[in-house]
Formats: sequence, C-alpha cells, structure tokens
Amino acid sequence: MEPKWIKFNDEIIQRPDAQSWSEDFGIIDKQYDTEAGGTLVSVTRYGKMTASATWTVSEARKREFETWAKSGAIDVQIAHDIDSGGQQNTRKCILRDLKSSMIGFSGGKAYFTFTMTIKEL
Repeated sequence: MEPKWIKFNDEIIQRPDAQSWSEDFGIIDKQYDTEAGGTLVSVTRYGKMTASATWTVSEARKREFETWAKSGAIDVQIAHDIDSGGQQNTRKCILRDLKSSMIGFSGGKAYFTFTMTIKEL
C-alpha cells in the first residue's frame, strides 16, 4: 500500500511514483539445533521494515536523498491511509541501493528517476 506521506528526519518528502512502493516487515530470529535433533527458534524482533520505491525528482532532491544516505541512520516516519489517531512510529533507518538515471530536462532543470531501499536498523 502506498504511503500517504513519508518523513525523513522530520521533513516531509514527496510521495513515490505510482505503483513503485513496496514494503515488508520481517521477523528476525535465530535458530539453534538441539542435542535431541530438534530446532529451537528464538525470535528477537518482529516487524523490521524494509521498503523500496522509485521517485521522479529534480537534481536538488536527488542530492538531498544522497546526503541522507551518506549521513548514516535517519529517522523515518511513514503514514498510510489506514493509520489512525495521527500517531506514527519513528524508525531508525538507513538508505541503501541508490540508483538514479537522468530522464530529461524541463524548464532548465534536470530530472531523474531515483530508486532506493529504506532499511530499518
């Protein structure tokens, strides 16, 4: 489901291109083999987010995304239409797998498609 809005370090960023948003909430666990031949699973965390999307951005916004990626962990908030009460979880995330390609010029400005993955720490 596409987000209603996304914030990086309390700054609202533009919504991703239509149909490009994907997110997954994984379970982090460790598995151990027992002496009896069974397997024990120890869940250490539920709901670790990984999301990816593509944006059509100006060169200035592309540089902002690259700066956030280089800065290390950032605070990310994502709101969906089904969220209620206005409360949002702030997640510590890193931006990875950045890819961009120029798509053209308009009004004297360069525009790019920009793809990245948002990974919760």
